[in-house]
Amino acid sequence: MNARTQVKAVMAGVALALLGATAVAAPSAQADREIRHLVDFVATSGCTFIRNGDAHDAKSAADHLAMKYGKARSRLSTPEQFIEHVASRSFFTGREYRVQCPGKAAQSSAQWLTTELASWRRPLIAKGE
Repeated sequence: MNARTQVKAVMAGVALALLGATAVAAPSAQADREIRHLVDFVATSGCTFIRNGDAHDAKSAADHLAMKYGKARSRLSTPEQFIEHVASRSFFTGREYRVQCPGKAAQSSAQWLTTELASWRRPLIAKGE
């Protein structure tokens, strides 16, 4: 890890610590599976992520979200909180994360991940889980 990446990781940890007590419990096993699905979805998407004006490939974006999730996990209860507090914007700049998938218009990561979460849940709901 280079010095710039280390500084970003430390700063992300500090920002996540400041997330506060908006949620007091770690996610349930089901919520954790859903969040991990979202991170895996990002990693395999083939999309480009725009974070603070810089483009990142899908694997780098997923690694970043996984790091942020690890630091914020104890303060998140739901995948929706993960999307809102971890996966949608920079804690430092407040800038929205954007996703550019091949052949599609750019969109907010929050919108993109919320759509994927609903799609992933649909078969589970049909099965009564």
